[in-house]
Amino acid sequence: MSTKRAVLLLLLALLIGWGAVKAAQTPALYQYAVPMPRATQQAADTKKENEEGSKSQPSAVAMHLKSLRDTFANETDMVSGWAVTTYTSGVHMSESNGNTVSARLCGWYGDMHIHPAPVLRVGRLPYREELDAGTPVVVLDEQLAIELFRVSDPTGRYLEAGGVRFEVIGVVQHTRTPGEHDAYSAYVPLMAVEKMEATGQILVASLQPLRGGGAFSALRTLMEQWLAGGEMYSLPKEIQRTFLPIRYLLVFIVSYLLLILFKLVRKLSSGMIAHVKYKLQSRYAISLTPLFLAVGLGILLLYAGLLGLTYLVFSEAIAPVYIFPEWVPAIPVEWSEISKTFWANRTAQNRLLSVRTPETLTLTFWHQILTYACALMAYMLLVPLSRLRHNVSRRIGE
Repeated sequence: MSTKRAVLLLLLALLIGWGAVKAAQTPALYQYAVPMPRATQQAADTKKENEEGSKSQPSAVAMHLKSLRDTFANETDMVSGWAVTTYTSGVHMSESNGNTVSARLCGWYGDMHIHPAPVLRVGRLPYREELDAGTPVVVLDEQLAIELFRVSDPTGRYLEAGGVRFEVIGVVQHTRTPGEHDAYSAYVPLMAVEKMEATGQILVASLQPLRGGGAFSALRTLMEQWLAGGEMYSLPKEIQRTFLPIRYLLVFIVSYLLLILFKLVRKLSSGMIAHVKYKLQSRYAISLTPLFLAVGLGILLLYAGLLGLTYLVFSEAIAPVYIFPEWVPAIPVEWSEISKTFWANRTAQNRLLSVRTPETLTLTFWHQILTYACALMAYMLLVPLSRLRHNVSRRIGE
């Protein structure tokens, strides 16, 4: 193998490993993404009455959150935690000196511990009481803090966004995933977003299913009854989809090695049989009975082991069928059913309007990267594997 090929294969292996680690860091949640519910005319009239001094009424989003909280209070056998996040891109944030920066605003509500906790640099994250009450506090990523305040620790200072004044209570490590449009992010209680002039763009309900609950379909029905017009995602399933290129790359490599191993087993078996034939030239067959049995058992074990490995490789190759049963036609030999299944899957992937979550966008990005990297690695391995097979064949005299 040439040095250039070896270096390229090493770089591809590092890229594949990095992508696999990043994909595996995605939390195993179910997510329901829906456009941010807009206030109805009745809600608008209520808001107008509130401004005139009448008794305060809950907003449309607050009523939806209460409905969701009541729903899961009665469904404790399906989820162990839930959280709701809103995302708003391009929110202008300004501080007292007039400096303004555009960033993505994330509204938090519920059991936010089900998401991976951001790395805290200074300050703190919002308390649960602040999330429930919609206290106007904000956590900035460190790059946004520097860009806006020109300091790395602006805790205790204030910024204005959407007509609401927020107190900075913490700064977290700057991270940006492929699912983020904006360069910076800020995090506030979701109920505080309701007080802003511009509401969120999408709302994502994240559900932590109980281990072994298998309640995806039931939860999807519940979420569609809660707010219609959304998309339900299973992040564990999307993670498995992301790992498919790696699975098939390994199946390709092991299958090729099995072909080489088959040659070795066949050569070894032929040698054992030739040894028995040689013994028969000078000894009676009855005296060689133990040798016959040993050789026969050895050959049987060799081929049994080879068949076992082949079965494992085949099982790994078809395992995604159990994870994605929608790929399998109702009648696999009927062309009409194959066509129907194909178009059903393509329609699910190519909706004209679709609401995605940052996690699903990130997994889609890594799936594409891993697909290209694994395909290129398989192509680059063809020559070394062919040479290995040729050298083995030459050494065993085939």
